Amino acid sequence: MDNLTEPYCYIDDLYQSFKPEFETQIIASGRRRLRACQINVAEITAFLVLNRPDFIGE
Repeated sequence: MDNLTEPYCYIDDLYQSFKPEFETQIIASGRRRLRACQINVAEITAFLVLNRPDFIGE
């Protein structure tokens, strides 16, 4: 796949809508807040989705 921007944007938009609920559940469960990292969740998810074995080669 030549253009990775479009799938990344879809994944990032999905995560941004999911993030408040995720953070609410983390706080409600009593777990500590997640640490900031160098790579965001949308980037990790995009990497995993775009590198699935059944996706490679298309």
